[in-house]
Amino acid sequence: HYQPFSNHGYGYQWWTIEGTDIFYASGHYDQAIYVAPEADMVVVFTADVPDEAIHPLEGFLFHYILAACTDLPEGYIDNQYSGYGFSFDHGREYFITHEPFPGLDELTEQSGITQFSFANYPIEIFTVMWHDGYAGLDVEETLSSATDLLGEHSSFQTTWGERTELSMGERTIPLQAVTGETEGWFLSALIGVWTCDASEQAFVFTFVTDAMNPIEDLVARLGEVLESFSCLEGE
Repeated sequence: HYQPFSNHGYGYQWWTIEGTDIFYASGHYDQAIYVAPEADMVVVFTADVPDEAIHPLEGFLFHYILAACTDLPEGYIDNQYSGYGFSFDHGREYFITHEPFPGLDELTEQSGITQFSFANYPIEIFTVMWHDGYAGLDVEETLSSATDLLGEHSSFQTTWGERTELSMGERTIPLQAVTGETEGWFLSALIGVWTCDASEQAFVFTFVTDAMNPIEDLVARLGEVLESFSCLEGE
């Protein structure tokens, strides 16, 4: 007997994934059989992944295989997060965590952090941070304040890179590039500010990956991630 975890269920030797019709058999070292009736697909993985390593199968399934299908119903591979003043569509392979704003004890509507993590190859971590102290600051002041804060609390040896920007329709988002290293593990990141039009609420976000790509590719990928990000104005 196994105890179900996260958004998974279990019974009669099969696992299920909440919100989908997918069920799967899971073996040792990440050997698995996924059955996706809506996609008319059976996916078989043979692997030898150690217990202490990143387990990539659901990332491969949702992020690459099912994402390539063009006729799946809406919401089959994505979830929508809504809370703390923003909404964001993310893949089912992302894990969500919440924590207090650095230096504070509690997560509140006025301050906090929500993190969306894709523990696969490449790793992607999208973090949204808010604090009522950002009210009244312009975008550049908010970005400078956030980069100083993240530099103080980062466990990585960080190197600040160039300033750049991301254009999304009528919105232009200033970005600070940064790289980090710890114990031979290298990360690239972008830090930016999203300001809500009506409430003037400011969200500071970071996008982190272990893919060592040119800055242009990192900005383009961030643009894809932010396509579904929006403010919950008036809520």
